[in-house]
Amino acid sequence: MGGLPFRLSLLVLAFREFVHDLGLVDLGFSGSPFTWCNNRQGNRRIQIRLDRVFCNAAWLHFFDDASVKHLNRGVSNHCPLLFSFSNDVRRNRLFRFQIFWVEYPESSEVVSQAWHEVPCNLTPHSRFGTGLRLTRFALSSWNVNCLGVLEKSLEDTVCKISSLEISDAMSALCVTDECELRMLYNKAVALRRQISLKWWAKSKQ
Repeated sequence: MGGLPFRLSLLVLAFREFVHDLGLVDLGFSGSPFTWCNNRQGNRRIQIRLDRVFCNAAWLHFFDDASVKHLNRGVSNHCPLLFSFSNDVRRNRLFRFQIFWVEYPESSEVVSQAWHEVPCNLTPHSRFGTGLRLTRFALSSWNVNCLGVLEKSLEDTVCKISSLEISDAMSALCVTDECELRMLYNKAVALRRQISLKWWAKSKQ
């Protein structure tokens, strides 16, 4: 972001080809979208996601809970990357698709992007297995990083509703607050339905 229009150099293209040939997968991240900044001001300021963590499908099969977090840069050009994974290698841990995920349009984008990351140089059988593992990892990460705990989201939503209802009782809400209150009502209904679906699915396990 920022600076002059970016053009791919031969080194960048060679690196991408190297990653593709080895069948490596970008583990993604949480936090700031950029890992490097030239620390300049105004139009001369440039930020980019320069630092990444890669792994192959075999490693991801054993450590599918791995995560990468971009920490604060401080005075440095680069931000530190916090790479975490469980020490417990759970080879037979079951993955269950949560039915309430389909209520979020972005869930289909997560699945589509996961399959897009599958290296093209694999056999059809390997591509299918790798695609399933990447999809499982992507959905699990999206569920934790974007959706969070449904019960906590519902609690926060109810608190916001209560605050706006109290304000409404004291004086009429402005148009913006009225719209927000209606959105919160709908969100609370959706969250309660999703929580019910989650526990219904757990009762069938």
